[in-house]
Amino acid sequence: MEKIIKTLNIVNLVSALLAIVLCVFPYGKPQNITLYVFFISFGLEFLLEKKWRDFKWTRYSWMYAAFLTFFAMILLWMPFEDHTDYTAKIIEYRLPFLAFGVIGLFGLNKFHKMKYYAFTFITWSVAMILYILFYKMGLYHLSYDGTALIPFDEYKFDGFMYMINDIKPSQYFAAIRTFSFTSHFIFDFILNLGLISCFYLILRNPLKRKWQRVAAYVFIGISFAILFTTLLFSDGRSGMLACFAITAIGFLYILWKKSKIAAIIGALAIGCIGFFALADHEKVNGKDINNDPRTIVWKHSVKLIKEKPVLGFGAGDASYAIMDELSASQDVLDTHDQSLLENLEARRIICAHSLSQILQTTLEFGFLGLAIILIIIFAPFIIVKSHDYKCLAMMFVIVTFIQLATDIYVSTVPLMPYSLFIIVLLREDWLQTFANTNLQSANK
Repeated sequence: MEKIIKTLNIVNLVSALLAIVLCVFPYGKPQNITLYVFFISFGLEFLLEKKWRDFKWTRYSWMYAAFLTFFAMILLWMPFEDHTDYTAKIIEYRLPFLAFGVIGLFGLNKFHKMKYYAFTFITWSVAMILYILFYKMGLYHLSYDGTALIPFDEYKFDGFMYMINDIKPSQYFAAIRTFSFTSHFIFDFILNLGLISCFYLILRNPLKRKWQRVAAYVFIGISFAILFTTLLFSDGRSGMLACFAITAIGFLYILWKKSKIAAIIGALAIGCIGFFALADHEKVNGKDINNDPRTIVWKHSVKLIKEKPVLGFGAGDASYAIMDELSASQDVLDTHDQSLLENLEARRIICAHSLSQILQTTLEFGFLGLAIILIIIFAPFIIVKSHDYKCLAMMFVIVTFIQLATDIYVSTVPLMPYSLFIIVLLREDWLQTFANTNLQSANK
């Protein structure tokens, strides 16, 4: 029986790591099979290990209770709604909150360690970047008007030089990335988790032999440089801003552990550099933001929230309300955003939201929904106790907040890696806190 359980444990871990790798591709059969393997193996673990006997309510349980509440609210509001055409799809998109709410309460098996996830996030993020630069860019080049990818007559090993010499290199990279993987939101989210993983390995290097630790630091340094540089070229503001925030927090925390004075000086220097570097940046200047279709959608979302601020419209009615509001608004039509307007005309579910999970949840469930989504976003930082993990949780919260402030879960935050990262991070904090408590007791 022990061998069977151990095999299930390893299968569950491998399927979880594989789900992280596959999340950047369009959903299909490989992802479907991986999810089945992950959830079925967890279910068998649950029965064979009798996990219900070891259940204890802890401060970490509140995180998963919020997951379950967020999902349950869809069902609780349904009887009071007029439109449920979109509800089934919304339930499907948010099923991971139900699944990981339960998994979080009872816990993943002991093989799920942060070091495995850290190396997976870093290695896969770097591999995707190198794949784009040294393979895909050898097959295609960007058209003169920047609207299409044109295949070369033959493979060019130095294809990435076309990006370097291009007037808008980020546009070339974005076109190849979207063609090969997915949108900048999900791609940048995985890369930023790779950056956080770099800091995890610096702070909590799990390797014991000296040569392994040295090799790990070299690997971390090279990987960090590749990830940071790529995020600077990202066509998404959210990924770039999160990258700056993560890097600043990580380096300042490391400095703080060495010298508080150095950390204070470093904070002032980073603040000044960041202000001047970003103040006139084309991705964050006022003109660009004000003309962004996303900003216009937010204004209309706030207008609708004011109509039902306490309990909201419900998930299905909220989708109808925002679609009707945007379709009838001249300023939305004036954006000439082809994707937005086409989705509105076809009334696709992909556009039936506020382009912000925070605003969308408030539109759906009012102030109660706003409270739940803010708890989900900020709870990891509030819950953890260990200083190192609190730093890592702060980075994760910042990335998540920036992403969810500018889009919704489905299109901006892949729920498998998001949920797995939270569960493993919180458990490692619990183990560290438990170890520190035992050490203090022993010293007494």
